Amino acid sequence: MTFQHFYLVGQAEYFGFEQADTGTASHSTKKGRKSMLGYKGFARTDEDGFVDKIHVTSANVGEIPQFGTMINGTKAQLILADKACASTANRAALKGKHRDGILHKAVRGHPLRASEKRFNKLISKCRFRVEQVFGR
Repeated sequence: MTFQHFYLVGQAEYFGFEQADTGTASHSTKKGRKSMLGYKGFARTDEDGFVDKIHVTSANVGEIPQFGTMINGTKAQLILADKACASTANRAALKGKHRDGILHKAVRGHPLRASEKRFNKLISKCRFRVEQVFGR
């Protein structure tokens, strides 16, 4: 890609703790069939994978509303994010300020078009940097 600057917004990573180790701010949530007590961490990195911003919430807070918090203060031209951030509100937040690099998500009854699949594949080649922050 030939963009001068872009930032990657990482998906949430769960930080689970034992009951005695948590403070009053932690809450439980379910990931698949497993209940977890703890926090969710979000990371924003630059194109080289250096962490620019970290945001931590309790585990029961949704991921989509945190997107606005993660893009605040960036001067990046392009914002790349995973499918968890795919919403009309998040895409509207990028309009006029940043280029939209949020992966497209298929919904029931509306599969992805071929162009959306190509876009996702192209963006995924750059997005691995933020996954490396979480050690995946």
